[in-house]
Amino acid sequence: SARLRCSAACSAAQAQALLASGALPLDTRDGASFGAAHLPGSVHVMMGGQFASWVGWVTRPEDQFVLVLPNASDYPNAAWRLLRIGYDRIHGWLDGGVAAWRQQGLPIEVLPQITVEELARRIQSGEERPTVLDVRNPTEWKSGHIDGATQCPANEIGSRTGLPEKGPLAVICAGGFRSSI
Repeated sequence: SARLRCSAACSAAQAQALLASGALPLDTRDGASFGAAHLPGSVHVMMGGQFASWVGWVTRPEDQFVLVLPNASDYPNAAWRLLRIGYDRIHGWLDGGVAAWRQQGLPIEVLPQITVEELARRIQSGEERPTVLDVRNPTEWKSGHIDGATQCPANEIGSRTGLPEKGPLAVICAGGFRSSI
């Protein structure tokens, strides 16, 4: 349908139709922006040095994407990096970003983010203790970790079973990049 076609800037309505047909929203904004508001079902991988590798670890080459970018001018770089790893089903980017999506009254999701100090307080208090999932690599884990945490390198999350499905979950890494993914 013509409504589904979008080769660059996608309106919120076009993006919604693409997502309804199976495309994934790939959000490349920073973690705080993503946490504050993102499209339902979004995959979050910030633009950075390992952007394409991380996208490859958490999605499949046959997936279709609508990108959510910090700036429309980031599209050529993001698309090129995805194309270099064989990800060629990129419909374009959400024109106007999350603000345009919200302006159309479309649903958003949030991902609360807390500081390590707040995490320590929650662990030590009598309130419901969050399950702590440490997504650093084994070498980082061996150098020190939170007692009682579960270790699962970020690149294994998609294939790992036995991860908690209910209750509060705190995902940690060294700097926030992998934990947000």
